[in-house]
Amino acid sequence: MKNGRLPKNLLPLQSGVGSIANAVIGGLANGPFSGLNVWTEVLQDTMLDFFDSGKLDFASTVSLSFSVDGFKRFYGNWDKYSSKVMMRPLSVANHPEPIRRLGCIAMNTPVEFDIYAHANSTLVGGTRMINGIGGSGDFLRNAYLSIMHTPSARPTKTDPTGITCVVPHVPHVDHTEHDLDVLVTEQGLATCEASIRKAAPSSSSTSAPTRITSRSSRSTLIWRPRIALRERPATSPSFWTGSSRCRSTWPRTAP
Repeated sequence: MKNGRLPKNLLPLQSGVGSIANAVIGGLANGPFSGLNVWTEVLQDTMLDFFDSGKLDFASTVSLSFSVDGFKRFYGNWDKYSSKVMMRPLSVANHPEPIRRLGCIAMNTPVEFDIYAHANSTLVGGTRMINGIGGSGDFLRNAYLSIMHTPSARPTKTDPTGITCVVPHVPHVDHTEHDLDVLVTEQGLATCEASIRKAAPSSSSTSAPTRITSRSSRSTLIWRPRIALRERPATSPSFWTGSSRCRSTWPRTAP
């Protein structure tokens, strides 16, 4: 944001499903950003808190996954929430074209990820399926900024420390390092961009050649040059309000 790569009200947010995603949205509801929009698959209870905070302007979703109390709250305040939510078919919400054109910020929770920035979202131990991949692949692969967030370890019934979610190599790969930009745990974050470093000058040359190296131990990470974005208009664009033409209102310009 300080470098002009993100507007002050960020970009359309996509959030996955589960307690971690709920906590992240709850953090945004109490955070410094305002005038936000959401382009996602599922709305959970904390999205209502997000609306009530006054920091979320509009949400496009495929389904509603509220708790019993959440549905009572939603229908009990229908006039308040109905004008701020639009439900679209999955074929539109998860289509790569609008995700890429809007420049979404995708935030999803994996089972685990490894030091090569590969993520496993479906299989515990590589064999026991706990859920499908859902739309996380569509969003992570096409979003402007792709984020995976998870606790560094998950407690079990017999071990309060639990099983690590950061491993040397995942047993099953759902998302490769080409799809991810940032990995986050409560310990901090790691970026998956390549870094540019200057090699030490050799005795046979007076110049120091520039090399692109990876922050991970592999050199296959894609270099994604960031482009400057102008701040979005204050008025609600027709994209959110159901215009038949989904034109971009957050144009990208060369730096």
